[in-house]
Amino acid sequence: MSPVIYFVAHLYPWWGIPLALICAEVANSYRRHRNRRQMVIWGCFSGFLMLLALLYFVFNGLEYIRPSMKELEQSFSTK
Repeated sequence: MSPVIYFVAHLYPWWGIPLALICAEVANSYRRHRNRRQMVIWGCFSGFLMLLALLYFVFNGLEYIRPSMKELEQSFSTK
């Protein structure tokens, strides 16, 4: 599997949480401009990223992400 995918999955909280905060600020900007549809879209995306970060910590992703990704890679590899 690509090293980029390992990097993205292993270091998710360190890029996912700031991205979620940025998306929340964008949603707040749309709220101030009274564009409800865009506010809901960006707010949901921000909430999704925060939920992923919460699940990452609850299920101890820092310790278990690499072994589970290696299992996934082996299940997709051809023999």
